[in-house]
Amino acid sequence: RLLETTLEREVGMAFLEKYREESGLLGSAIVGDVGGANVLIYDDLISTGKTVLRASEVLHQKKARSVSVL
Repeated sequence: RLLETTLEREVGMAFLEKYREESGLLGSAIVGDVGGANVLIYDDLISTGKTVLRASEVLHQKKARSVSVL
């Protein structure tokens, strides 16, 4: 909760479903409400960027106000 301490306010969390099949990366279910939120994606390992791109697209479909990647 370092971000909450730094910002001195509550920070929500959401999780995006992700799984792999022979056809590629799948999953678009989100656990958590992102509508109207400024979303920060934290990914500790980005190689091709496909997961981050897919997550960003899904978050925008769910009406996130903005999406940033760290």
